[in-house]
Amino acid sequence: MKISKGNFWLMLVLLMVLTALMSAFLDNLITIILLAPVVFLIADSLRLDPTPLLLLTIFADNIGGSSTLIGSPLNIVLGSAAGLSFNDFIVNMGPVAALAFLITMLIYRKRIGNVGDVKSKLEELSKVDASKAITDKKLLVRTLYVFLIVLAGLALHDVIGIELALVTVLGAIALMVITKHSFEEVAEDVDWDILFLFAGLYTISYALEGVGVTKKLADIFMPMVDQQWLVLLIMVWIGAIVTPFLSAVPAVLLFAPVIKLLVSHGFTPHLWWAYAIGANLGSNLTPLGAVQNIVGVNLLVKSTGRSLSFAEYMKRSAGVVFSMILVGSVYALLLGK
Repeated sequence: MKISKGNFWLMLVLLMVLTALMSAFLDNLITIILLAPVVFLIADSLRLDPTPLLLLTIFADNIGGSSTLIGSPLNIVLGSAAGLSFNDFIVNMGPVAALAFLITMLIYRKRIGNVGDVKSKLEELSKVDASKAITDKKLLVRTLYVFLIVLAGLALHDVIGIELALVTVLGAIALMVITKHSFEEVAEDVDWDILFLFAGLYTISYALEGVGVTKKLADIFMPMVDQQWLVLLIMVWIGAIVTPFLSAVPAVLLFAPVIKLLVSHGFTPHLWWAYAIGANLGSNLTPLGAVQNIVGVNLLVKSTGRSLSFAEYMKRSAGVVFSMILVGSVYALLLGK
């Protein structure tokens, strides 16, 4: 807020850039939990409707997460199935994420419109001493060092010959040593329900492959082997349509084996990116598209008392998402050339 010097739109752009960057390199659920209260504080202080600001934050969160391997559970599953690296995601998904972010900001610049003279209120907010929120500066610095080393390990894992999972586990062990927490203490805060949910979804995915469902779905596309551009477009829109209603992880676990089978039969490997584009951007369409969408809507209700129904969410998001998917479709075709 201090950097914006009372300029609302500069402040909003910087906040959304921060949201996207945090989501790209941290968990996007944590990002929305951390930044939604900031958005509500700004909306309350400036007497603005918090709903469009929250939706913009959710969109920036999902868009930012789409640009890296670790940015979203969807990308982690897709990267694992396709054998894609951290750098592969940045190179291939980074540009379309940047375009989607730009489109979203332009649309919301028009939607939010004129907010009036809020410079004095923003300057008042900027006087808050953020440093007081830090209770242990030494621990923060050490944690940041570990975080940067983990990011470097993720980016260079192909070069140094270390699996992605091992890089993150070593980072977790380092933090346990630094904070002097035992495994038992850390295990209490692990979301075991999510881990077992993922295990169950993977089991279902392999079961569908085993009983032939995956092959039957792949067989639909086999006659189109000479029309790769069409299959790329279809894959973008399958991701965009299925993900918002089935949710990101179940949807990718259903279609990842299909894409893998198609690629093994001569289809372009860019099908992975086509699906990633559609699914990541399409997850913005409904609250069900991603866990952070649901959490964001719940935080809106708890913090402001305003409700946002499924239909209202879709009504507000449809135009933005459709614009993003159109751009994503063109980008997927260019990638496939």
